[in-house]
Amino acid sequence: MRTASYYVRKNAEGLQALIQRDTTVSRFSPQSQQQTTVRERHYPFRTVLWAKMADCPAAQVLVQAMELKESQLVKAVAAYNACAGNQVQYTQPIRASRVRFSVLALGHAAWAILPGLDGSKIVSSDKLPSGGVGLDFAPAFLNPKLTLHLQVLYFQQLFSSESVLASSPSLNGTDVQERVRLELNAIQIPALVRYTYPKGAVRPYFQVGPMLSLHTHAKAQRYFSYKTTTGATNTYADMIELRGYTLGLTAGAGVAVPVSQGAVLSLEVRGEGTDGISATAGRIPGKRGVSIVAGFTFGK
Repeated sequence: MRTASYYVRKNAEGLQALIQRDTTVSRFSPQSQQQTTVRERHYPFRTVLWAKMADCPAAQVLVQAMELKESQLVKAVAAYNACAGNQVQYTQPIRASRVRFSVLALGHAAWAILPGLDGSKIVSSDKLPSGGVGLDFAPAFLNPKLTLHLQVLYFQQLFSSESVLASSPSLNGTDVQERVRLELNAIQIPALVRYTYPKGAVRPYFQVGPMLSLHTHAKAQRYFSYKTTTGATNTYADMIELRGYTLGLTAGAGVAVPVSQGAVLSLEVRGEGTDGISATAGRIPGKRGVSIVAGFTFGK
């Protein structure tokens, strides 16, 4: 998240900063007869390099139209060293690996397909609080725009569906009511690869990766209630066996805002999907979800 800084030194002289800055100025426009705001770029570093290269005019002229970019600096310095008869050397800065920590808060909406006698239904979960923590890795060998993110999130989800079925002779009554309830609390562990645009005060990013969900509480039941011919109410429960984990895929897009040295605020929209939740294939085939994720990352 840092902005690159460049310095120059000639022979035994001290380091001198190379600076390029943008400023906003207000000017009067004769055409519109109004004050207009324009953005101007200033190049103090050109004066510094011009003086350093005074003994080599062939390289000096390259400075006149330069932008403060690494590729142009390398070209100008190499040209000067060649002109001055020095051996050209270029040292790539050593980038250290970095690990930072994240605290995450989520607003989560999920949908599951629940079975029923009159057909399966797509049912949404109640909105319950979710959150977690994460580790952000920036390995030195990886492209600086790419980072690895391992997160541990906790979700509480409750899905329920109620319906009135048609008269069923097998249950000896009418007004058969069916209710399906799925309680699912899980520790979700996504492992993400993130691409972040490296410039600007607000930096968009995209990330994708697999995720593992470990169910800390998983219970699913289907209830049938009906009145017999004598008027009594009977209730039956059908337990649905669930798996202890699911596998899935998640992807998200968001923006990161550096707020201080090493600290970043982020806001993201993330989608996810898992494989089947039930132990018997097809009874509860899977779950889909969308989250709004707010995060704070800190560290060096």
